[in-house]
Amino acid sequence: MKRIVSLLFITLVLSALLTLPPRATAWTGGTIYIRSDGRIEPSDAPLSRVGETYYVTADINITGGNGIVVERDGITLDGNNHTITGRWGYDSAGVYLKNRSNVSIRNMVIRNFVIGIRLDSSSNNTISSNNIANNEYGIVLESSSNNTISSNNIANNYHGIDLESSSFNSISGNRFIGSGLAVIESYHNSVVDNT
Repeated sequence: MKRIVSLLFITLVLSALLTLPPRATAWTGGTIYIRSDGRIEPSDAPLSRVGETYYVTADINITGGNGIVVERDGITLDGNNHTITGRWGYDSAGVYLKNRSNVSIRNMVIRNFVIGIRLDSSSNNTISSNNIANNEYGIVLESSSNNTISSNNIANNYHGIDLESSSFNSISGNRFIGSGLAVIESYHNSVVDNT
């Protein structure tokens, strides 16, 4: 009787394991683009679009270059707490915006890039609730104004946040570990309530 119960138990456990959905594996590839017309390239990249919000749907391993390049204004990029891992390469960024406005970047986990999030000549963007660690620079703003950087965890980067020729930005409620804030030729920025 004990043998039958044991076999029944093992059978139930095995059938339960076989019916579990497969665990999502990390996507591996080159740079992912959100194009100006809203398309995602490459088409198999783990991003899904709902209206003007783009959700990361799996962890991402970038084999070289930038992670996600945003070429569209007025969108939200929500990392869904998935990790984007890069490979050290010249000037690579986990998320890169150039000449963009009204983009929100949130819930990203970004590791092993030269720059975690980079804004170049971009304004009125929001970077919030991200975990940015083990990059050379956590967040870099170059010639970018009127952006909000709030409630991010920025850890073990050589530089936490760099403002270079960037003015009228708000930096608040961020937590820095092992790095800090550098302000270079930047004016009228608000820096409050950071740890």
